[in-house]
Amino acid sequence: MKQTSVGKVNLDTFKRVHSQEFQGVIHSIFDHTINVVLNKQIPNMLTLGGRRVRGSPNSVFLENFQELKSHIFRGQKVNLAQGKLFIDPQLEIEFRIDAVETSEKHNTLPSNLSQKIEKLNILELKNNPYTNNPAYRPFLAPLLCEIQSLKQALISGEYIRIRKNGQRLIGLGVGLTPSGDDVLTGLFLTLNSLPKCKEKVVEDILGKNGSQLSHTNLISQHQLYFAALGEGKANVLSFIEESDPELIEERAQSVLEIGSTSGFDTLLGIKLAMEFMRAEEIEKIEMEKN
Repeated sequence: MKQTSVGKVNLDTFKRVHSQEFQGVIHSIFDHTINVVLNKQIPNMLTLGGRRVRGSPNSVFLENFQELKSHIFRGQKVNLAQGKLFIDPQLEIEFRIDAVETSEKHNTLPSNLSQKIEKLNILELKNNPYTNNPAYRPFLAPLLCEIQSLKQALISGEYIRIRKNGQRLIGLGVGLTPSGDDVLTGLFLTLNSLPKCKEKVVEDILGKNGSQLSHTNLISQHQLYFAALGEGKANVLSFIEESDPELIEERAQSVLEIGSTSGFDTLLGIKLAMEFMRAEEIEKIEMEKN
């Protein structure tokens, strides 16, 4: 007997998938998410999950995710048509707009830059998964080295170096989304408040039409694609946009819960962008003085 369920998606995702018709497969299954690849092309991958994915781009929030998960297996054929996802042979998911999680995009400069950077420095020392897990330690030094090089290139405005250092981060590390990709995700999402700067940085790093995305895995490709558009996980955007000093740590802790190192790596990228923004602010003040 066919089961029918309601999957809630944000407005952008609804617009993208409502008129699409694709065939695909279940790509990967994890404890809290299932990835559906529709035609092996960006951005046609959907992530099914519970509350962790709510409000995220191309993600489908299912109240009964854990129950439905038992009916889904890797390699299973799927069809997307008429705003519904058909998972052969027994499951149908109808997409509906999640009005609670749909909001306008904000391009305002993040507030409390210095306070957030200070908080991130403290969290970096207290919650570093690389130092807490011996298996991850070998990856930390090269990651921090590339981040520092990219930071220097951003502050100096040397776009050849930005391209070179940024592209070295693509696919760097291990995991579902390699650490370097998570750093770039945090960077792109935070720079969304500086559209002209972001467009230049994104194009330099990802290449024209995202040509550099092929250097990482399929899931990371989608994540970076959406980050370049200013779309990302709801809890990441909440931290970037948070203006209440009392809530900064709570928002950051929510980001740290993403994956084994992904949340931490994303915060490193956010901090990188905020340090760049602060340097730009200081330079502007100095120029006005003179």
